[in-house]
Amino acid sequence: MTLPLVALGPLLTLALTSVILLLPAALRKPRASAILAALGFLVTGGLLWPAWQVAPVRATDLLTIDHYALVVMGIVTLCGWVVTLLGHEYFSKRQAAHKPELYLLLVIASLGGAVLAAASHFATLFLGVELLGISTVVLVAFPYTRPALEAGIKYLLLSGAASAFLVFGMALVYAGDGTLVFTKLAFAGPGWVGLVMILAGLAFKLSWVPFHLWAGDVYQGAPAPIAGFLGSASKVAAMAVTMRMLLESGAYRNDVLVTLFIFVACFSILTGNWLALLQQRIKRLLAYSAIGHFGFLLVLPATATRVGAGFAAEATLFYLLAYSLAVLVSFGLIAVLSAENSEADELSDLRGLFHHQPVAAVLFTVALLSLAGLPLTIGFVGKFYLFTAAIGGGLWLLALVMVFGSGLGMFYYLRVIYELGRPQQASVSIPAVASLTMLGVLGLLLLGVGVYPTWIMEVFSGGLQTGASW
Repeated sequence: MTLPLVALGPLLTLALTSVILLLPAALRKPRASAILAALGFLVTGGLLWPAWQVAPVRATDLLTIDHYALVVMGIVTLCGWVVTLLGHEYFSKRQAAHKPELYLLLVIASLGGAVLAAASHFATLFLGVELLGISTVVLVAFPYTRPALEAGIKYLLLSGAASAFLVFGMALVYAGDGTLVFTKLAFAGPGWVGLVMILAGLAFKLSWVPFHLWAGDVYQGAPAPIAGFLGSASKVAAMAVTMRMLLESGAYRNDVLVTLFIFVACFSILTGNWLALLQQRIKRLLAYSAIGHFGFLLVLPATATRVGAGFAAEATLFYLLAYSLAVLVSFGLIAVLSAENSEADELSDLRGLFHHQPVAAVLFTVALLSLAGLPLTIGFVGKFYLFTAAIGGGLWLLALVMVFGSGLGMFYYLRVIYELGRPQQASVSIPAVASLTMLGVLGLLLLGVGVYPTWIMEVFSGGLQTGASW
């Protein structure tokens, strides 16, 4: 009984934190809520280590606490903690929108992401999707301004469509197999149709083409810290559970599904990067570039039969970590540089940032270079994993599309960096030292792991060999 409790420690802590946060929410104490939420995330992060020592642990058929799940929980917890601190500074400037429920919803959304990380059954997958999705819908609309409410309604419609596809797909899978446990699935009869519908439901969360409509609108209307959470924790959890489902069920071995992955990957990479190329707003640019980034990740299930499930899982974790750190820094800087009544979102707002706020400009540059996949950043190592998989799997056409997509990405990321260095006065506010320091630490991680990635690669590969469920 002790082992399951230790392994479930991070999940239980997040659940307990959400219950505790009901008190300051009822007393209308946003500062107390922020402090308790931040402490809850720190305790959750601390409990990941003892859980790592006892993993893998299977808590019935519903949850599998293995090293893969714990890494994803760690990324989600880090995102929740960073967004809590950024959100406190951001919303403190906007007293009318600074409500204690913000931090309660952040913890519940993070709990949903953690459940998705460990889900080994479609029931827990759906529970995690709903916990994460419903909380995020409210967070997106939180300032109650017209753009935020519009973004919240659009995200609500997307989440509803995703849930409909998921439930119908699960019903078809159960009709064919008589089970919803990932490791027992054979996708007999209507099961394959159900799997495609489930993947379509998850594609709404990951903004894969053709399920990417309104992605830019949602990012644009959401507050900058919440957009950062949406682009990091939410997508990380959805991608993690998608890979687990495909690997544990063996669905990645199906040739038709592999062909589908290749087509969706190509269209997502090209569409996402082309749309990002046309943007003048940073949040929309990052929203559309996310379509391309998660299109890149589809190379892993498409090549897992040749490169191995273990390598696919390891590459997924590394790329998700690299992407999350860069997105947190990018959206975090938009948040801390924003004024009380406007966000530093336009390219013109950031023009000349190197001359006005050089530290923030350097951090923004590092984050964008990592997203572009340039050497000496963690993003380069993540891209190296994906190109290794594409070439090792013999998918030369997809590899060429990836090269072309990376070239487009390089252009629009460097265009933003060029604007930062132009000799003009940036229209931004002065960021708090604490927030800038926190983002600086994340920026150092982007460079540090990029220069010396071996240690974290060994942790991921060793952990997946000894503590994974496949």
